[in-house]
Amino acid sequence: MFQDWGTKGPQDAWLAAGIEDAITASLAGWPGSAVFAEYGYETSPELIDIMDWCRHLDADHTRRGAWRAAFRGLGVVAGFHNQWWGFGDYARDQPGVAAITALRHFLTDVVRFADLRPDDTAVVDGPTATGHRPLALSSADRRTVAVYLPAGGTVTVRPDAVATRRARWYDPRTTELTDADLAESDRGLVATSPNAGRPRPDDWVLVVTP
Repeated sequence: MFQDWGTKGPQDAWLAAGIEDAITASLAGWPGSAVFAEYGYETSPELIDIMDWCRHLDADHTRRGAWRAAFRGLGVVAGFHNQWWGFGDYARDQPGVAAITALRHFLTDVVRFADLRPDDTAVVDGPTATGHRPLALSSADRRTVAVYLPAGGTVTVRPDAVATRRARWYDPRTTELTDADLAESDRGLVATSPNAGRPRPDDWVLVVTP
């Protein structure tokens, strides 16, 4: 079981940035399975802060942390009781749990997680700001490619990483799938996520399947 919180300050906790880098560095060469756990400690401004450093870990942090870990090939555990401190007011205390069900839906009903592996070479261009870098999974034959954009934006996928040009955007908040427009450049196939220009942009998943 692996534990890391990523960024947790007032300005960057929503990104949960750095989790994927910690996984890569810490588990390099590890031949077995790994599960990402105890990373959330999600809190609510309406409830008492048990520990001061947790006060900015909201549903956005819970969601992005889970997706970052999954796109590094780890299983994800979140939502067990002691991660939320046992306030008992679950209507306000655990909005991030819904995001975990959306992740499960993506990895079981949209793609098959067991068939995918982290693929750092599938993406040739994308956002570079701290915490915004795209993360990719692909099947061995690269007929399926999924790219997680923690803060949306424009991403370029290598042409040889895409066996088909059917692409969709998956919304990790609602599970909705919508068609993605692809443009060609000399570097690959380019897609821009919905609402990429917001001050605190949403995360999106680009998925290319047969």
